Amino acid sequence: MYAVTDYKSTISSVVYKVSEGYKWNESIKGITTGTTAATFLGNIIKANEKQVLTIKGAAGIVEGASALSNTDTLVVMSADSTNITKYILTVSPDGLSSNAVITSSRYTVSIDQQPKSGTEEVEAGIGNVKGFDYGTTLRTIMANIQIPAGATLDIIDGKGAYVPLITLNFDTTYVNVTVNSNTYLSVTAENGVTQIIYQLIPTATENDAFITSDIYSVAQKDLLIEFVPRGTDVATFLGNLVASAGASIKLLNNMGQERLDGYIAVDDKVQVTSPNGNVSKVYYLSMLAERYIQSTTYLAYIISNIYTVDQVSYKVDGVSGDETVASFLTKVTASMGATAVVIDKNGNEKNSGDIDNGDKVKVTSVDGKITNYYTFGTLTSAGQIGNNSIEMYPNPTSDIINISGVKAGNRIQVYNSVGATIRDINVQNSVERISLRSQPNGIYMIVVSDNNKFVSRFKAIKQ
Repeated sequence: MYAVTDYKSTISSVVYKVSEGYKWNESIKGITTGTTAATFLGNIIKANEKQVLTIKGAAGIVEGASALSNTDTLVVMSADSTNITKYILTVSPDGLSSNAVITSSRYTVSIDQQPKSGTEEVEAGIGNVKGFDYGTTLRTIMANIQIPAGATLDIIDGKGAYVPLITLNFDTTYVNVTVNSNTYLSVTAENGVTQIIYQLIPTATENDAFITSDIYSVAQKDLLIEFVPRGTDVATFLGNLVASAGASIKLLNNMGQERLDGYIAVDDKVQVTSPNGNVSKVYYLSMLAERYIQSTTYLAYIISNIYTVDQVSYKVDGVSGDETVASFLTKVTASMGATAVVIDKNGNEKNSGDIDNGDKVKVTSVDGKITNYYTFGTLTSAGQIGNNSIEMYPNPTSDIINISGVKAGNRIQVYNSVGATIRDINVQNSVERISLRSQPNGIYMIVVSDNNKFVSRFKAIKQ
């Protein structure tokens, strides 16, 4: 079936940018200075071969070898002579704009490689956008970016697939998609040739090691990926996780071996390692309830803000030899509903005394189906709480605490009496000053670590 075109007074072009038509003052852009009337008409596609096209200039009809001028008009009469559309011509030295540079008053935009759009070589430019945190929605990013007039913008991932502004999550609810380092803005200039691809880079450091997801729920505090559908294959699961910028990610089975294919298991873990390789975290999985298994998976693991817990080899480092069992258990947190107890080398539960060589932490899930055992690393000698070259003063204090003897790259974390982190500092100087002015009076734990390994620990009193 052929469309009826006798009444149409519109035209199109693959060379110029032509407005939609049907109004009196339409436009045609991209005509370069010196273009003749004959060349111009040769680049116009009629809606019907019997249309009548007339170019009018200030001095009258423009035709043949006469050059076009800016604001000349193209008058198109339909084949049945009943409709007329007038197009205003834009003639300039450059034709259509080659500008693909986005701007922002809120974020930092930079271009690392300029685009190439010559007649012999066409290559997209490379840029990036920075100045926002993980968790920022793509809607917010788009609201704070300006694109050049006539340019088009697409949001894509690293494989070139389109990224939506909203998506269905684990609960089949539409949620706003958040930004990650695998998100790009592909900007094509008005000329349809010049292109720059900008990577969105959320704020992160070389020591950052965490994951986010728009599909699953990630509880960062509990190191838990929740609502993962049972029967999910490895490729799909990892494809729905995004590591912090530059970090690496892999799936491990309960023996600490990498799982590369097949389906994920309830006792699998996700290990993410920072770009510099110094920090590594392990996330556990909690499966989504379904018709036949109408509850989430119960897990058995511990985490700690005070000690270093290796979730792959199940080992706890940084425990003092004079640490009491009761004190130790207050500094670790078991997964939801799980119980954690200390047992001796014979498997008997310890309710008192100190942590000794050969002791283990036994963690049992709330349903009793999963049990994991954590060993202790080398225990520090009685009374020793870390590197003696690191000092803290004054103690007690009413405001500032000084930590001396630390090295650049060390990490200082300050915890309040309930174990919440109130300061997390990457050391830059040999003496770091920490203010507790806004904190209530009480006892605070200060932990110094290096490359995610325990160095020293202090108790500070604010009064």
